[in-house]
Amino acid sequence: MQQKRQKVKNTLELKKDDKMIAYLEPFTGIGEFKFGKKIDDFLHLGHFDVNPPEKYSSKSYTMQNPEITIWVNEANLIETIGCYEECLYKGRNMIEMKIDEFIAWSDTNYYGKPDILDFEENSDIPQKVYEFEDIGLQIWTKLNVIITVIASEYESYGE
Repeated sequence: MQQKRQKVKNTLELKKDDKMIAYLEPFTGIGEFKFGKKIDDFLHLGHFDVNPPEKYSSKSYTMQNPEITIWVNEANLIETIGCYEECLYKGRNMIEMKIDEFIAWSDTNYYGKPDILDFEENSDIPQKVYEFEDIGLQIWTKLNVIITVIASEYESYGE
């Protein structure tokens, strides 16, 4: 008797070594975390550190394994999601991919010129920030390697 394969709807149920897999759906969300939904609906998925709003940043929630930060608005609706160790798109992890490889493989291109930021203490290596508006991403690189992927919903992107 042949066993039927079940399609997994919950991308956070996909696990590798007890680590949730973060899969990008442009302008929709990452994994179970969906833009425009209340963060309270997702707090049962793991342990979150709550970070109060700062001068240039709204309230956020950070989880580990994989490290993800979720920024919310005043109504606690998810607006932006940042990934720092894993973010799958079209079946590949963008983190640690070379930016040129990402551009060629993803068949997308960045808007304008990348911003160059040098704000880390004890580092003389600046980071470049690329805006990929057609898929709602801001990609941060160091030495041309992707280190952070920040996804936003279409309505709030670029505001």
